Amino acid sequence: MAWDAYTRKAEPWFESPYLQRSVISTFRPELAKAAALSGVANASVQADFDAWFRVPGSPAKQRLAHDLVDLPDDPLELALLARTVSYLGFQEEARRLLDDVPDLPGPDYAYARYTGLFIDYIIHLGRRDSQGEFEALYLRISDADPRYARTRLSLCILAIVASATQKKLPELSKWHGRGFAALQRYIALPEVDEFEAALMTSRYYRAAAFEPFLNGKLDDLRADIDRWLGIARGLTGYDDRTRTLARENMFPALESASRSEAALGNRARGRELMEEIVTEIDPIDSKVWIQVGELRKKDGDERGALQAYLTAAQFQVPLGRIAWFSAGRCWERLNEPLQAVHCYKKSLELWPTGLAPAQRIAAIEAGLT
Repeated sequence: MAWDAYTRKAEPWFESPYLQRSVISTFRPELAKAAALSGVANASVQADFDAWFRVPGSPAKQRLAHDLVDLPDDPLELALLARTVSYLGFQEEARRLLDDVPDLPGPDYAYARYTGLFIDYIIHLGRRDSQGEFEALYLRISDADPRYARTRLSLCILAIVASATQKKLPELSKWHGRGFAALQRYIALPEVDEFEAALMTSRYYRAAAFEPFLNGKLDDLRADIDRWLGIARGLTGYDDRTRTLARENMFPALESASRSEAALGNRARGRELMEEIVTEIDPIDSKVWIQVGELRKKDGDERGALQAYLTAAQFQVPLGRIAWFSAGRCWERLNEPLQAVHCYKKSLELWPTGLAPAQRIAAIEAGLT
């Protein structure tokens, strides 16, 4: 979808041209390790951008490589290009593409600056304090031009999440209020259709739930869960793009709802929602299978947890080493030491320097002698 948005020069003023998740950024380093361990010289999975860049590929990749040498001058097109590179897993390179975008007025420049902040957030996992940059961009966004409205709302959502990550409660409350106002302005625009209005409403309330969560406003949190999850369940879409976005939006909606329900003390409901992800939305996401395993383990369902970990382990990336290790711990608790050793060895194949699986193997072998 990112490549499609770039090639058709999508204007992201009133529609969503991107998925919310960028899982290849975690897959690429693991794929590179697996290729190296197996002796497969396949630079198409290299984590290093230069190595990936040098390997010939499809016509689409050749065009992308050409455009990365002869960069577009238009800030919007450059932002779309950076998004594509980011979705390929090369966040640092993507961020550098936007370093020289001038700070000029106009919705295209604002979108390019927002894209840079978004990629920067991914690179630093929200640990970098970008409040000053958020504020500066927010103040530059005009109310007069409707093309700014979605960028303003997206910026508020990003700032909410960043503020929550850093536990900056005053900033969180500020962006929470600004985001609500930005949402109302955006969905009221005649250019915004019903699907996009619902999608952005779901995204806003999912992010906004951080404010009542961190401030202990449990009734407000309960209302936010019902709102974002209810809207997400009602989204169906009307073409390939919107149907994909509607289905993909369910993943973070369910994941956030699961964690929020657990925080409210509804552990069974939290587990049910997480199980829904792997049964109905994305059955090959190893991270969620591991989360399902953890929830099953907490409920005393050791064999159910084992099944979840082994399922995650089958996918190998991006968390195969953790999945195999967790499966080994389950086998130990089930008094199956040989099975546990097998899992720990599989973990070490993906994690040669892993101390924990090596220690467990040594402990089991010492107990067997």
